[in-house]
Amino acid sequence: MRCIVLPLLLAGTACTSILGDDFRIVPESEPDETEGASASTQGSGGAGASMGEAGATSGGGGSGAAPLKPNAIAVGGFHSCVLRNTNTVSCWGRNDDGQLGAGTTSIASGPITVASPSVFAALAAGTNFTCGMDSSGAVRCWGANAHGQLGIGTFTPLDAPTDEVQDLNGVKAINAVAYSACALKDNGSVWCWGDDVDNTLGDDNNPLSCESENYIDPITCPVATPQQASVSGAIQLARGLPRSVATGGANRSCVVRDDDAIWCWGPGSPSATESISSVASIAAGAGFTCAAKADGIVVCFGGSNGYGQLGNGTTTPPAEGIAEVALPPAVMLAAGKYTTCAVLEDRTVMCWGDNGDGQLGAGTSLPYSATPMAVTGLDEVVSIAVSPRHACALRADDTVWCWGSNQYAQLGSGAAASSTPVQVEGL
Repeated sequence: MRCIVLPLLLAGTACTSILGDDFRIVPESEPDETEGASASTQGSGGAGASMGEAGATSGGGGSGAAPLKPNAIAVGGFHSCVLRNTNTVSCWGRNDDGQLGAGTTSIASGPITVASPSVFAALAAGTNFTCGMDSSGAVRCWGANAHGQLGIGTFTPLDAPTDEVQDLNGVKAINAVAYSACALKDNGSVWCWGDDVDNTLGDDNNPLSCESENYIDPITCPVATPQQASVSGAIQLARGLPRSVATGGANRSCVVRDDDAIWCWGPGSPSATESISSVASIAAGAGFTCAAKADGIVVCFGGSNGYGQLGNGTTTPPAEGIAEVALPPAVMLAAGKYTTCAVLEDRTVMCWGDNGDGQLGAGTSLPYSATPMAVTGLDEVVSIAVSPRHACALRADDTVWCWGSNQYAQLGSGAAASSTPVQVEGL
């Protein structure tokens, strides 16, 4: 059985107001279809990119295209990290929980080096924590740990990757979503830890979720050690979606099986949703999913499409359930809450959906776009990641460019929020 695991976050739409440092106020429904209707005709052509084995690269787009590095960049709620060609990891942005991994809890407006005893081969980031996997298949996580998302058997936060995730080996891919993380092992099993509310970990609400020494909060049901998800035969993990908003919704995960069926869980046990053949890259936002097929065609489904996140040129769901996105062939996808970005065969980037913080990267003030828009001045992209409020891309020349909100310096530059890519300084 061949599977792709990807997390989804069910939530309402984002508002423009901010509640404290951690939350954006969210209404119960998406915006009326008539709001910002002009955005649905704009554009020129659109929890994250699917992740393969550690260090794996992919071509796509011909022999002249730069190899893809789908596990080399990660963005959390308000921080960003990159795995560089030198095999070092640098992070920047919000750091009050130590999620930058440098042994401090001070915000960093520019990149600082993660103080790791391991050489990482893959990265993943949740809302306020980060994980790295080394070439031996060991995983280390750092940052906040109130939900057990570090997987170290306690709920103590770490400001550096000092401890390995417990009872976990033979890992070939990792992901993170909001306050939990998952690992794909060589044997095709998937193990997850952290927030298990609504069966987020896919373990059918293992009794450890809300009982004995692991139970400290009836709302979040934290689990501090890996639990096996009810899925087997997996070969690829998809990036997660950081939850940086107050939503009242639940995290959701999905798999693509070798029979082309997409199954999801959380809340509830795994069940079938759609069937899409030859999926090469898959990304999930808040209640919607987009998939790039081997021929480069991108299709999206799910949700009410109030931000045009399905990329079908309107803000209404497609009558047939699945929408084909009008853009050139794509090789990699990444999704934030209601925003999706695609790396194309020519290594340029197009994005569509929510643009409330400029996260489309197209230099427009439109609140959203239901058709893909070209990210301004960005080419030779080999890796991309999208959060609910910002996005970052790694270029073949090892430079990193970010756009969107810069509330906690997550763009890695001295600029204010930017609707076009700005280069991360100090790399």
